[in-house]
Amino acid sequence: MRTFATSAQRGFTLIEAVVVMVITGILATMMFSFLEFPIRNYFSGVARAAAVDAADTSLRRITRDLRLALPNSIRQNAAGTYIEYLETKAGLRYLGDDDINTPGGIALSWDDPAATLFTVVGGIPTGSLAPTTNDYIAIYNLGDTQAPGNAYDCSSACNITKIGQVDAATSTLRMSA
Repeated sequence: MRTFATSAQRGFTLIEAVVVMVITGILATMMFSFLEFPIRNYFSGVARAAAVDAADTSLRRITRDLRLALPNSIRQNAAGTYIEYLETKAGLRYLGDDDINTPGGIALSWDDPAATLFTVVGGIPTGSLAPTTNDYIAIYNLGDTQAPGNAYDCSSACNITKIGQVDAATSTLRMSA
């Protein structure tokens, strides 16, 4: 039978445990001082990425909205804190009376206010883009500094009118009188 010596030491003393804890604390403090800036930079990078993502999302939404704007209708207030525009359903091309190679159809007359019918070049869109009766059309919008071509100011002459009739078969629109 074997006998075990009772006087053999096993484990560690309290002093050794305290020394190990102190040394571990010193090493942890030194490692934290080396890792503090990379950790701070990581969280700053995450915050910057979130800000860039929010700005990119806003820019994409604004771009998508402004693509629907009536040409020359985008304007901002004097303080530059907001923009406004006239949103369009679709863009159409009209047959003008000054077109040299008239492909046939009814030209939009600039001289005769009683002539309210004109041909849409390229056909009339269908589905959700199709113009309907009582939709508004703006013809030759030049912006808010050009008098009869200003879609915002209809006090005297105006380039906006309602659609009275749509004929998709002949690709013509009749403006309301």
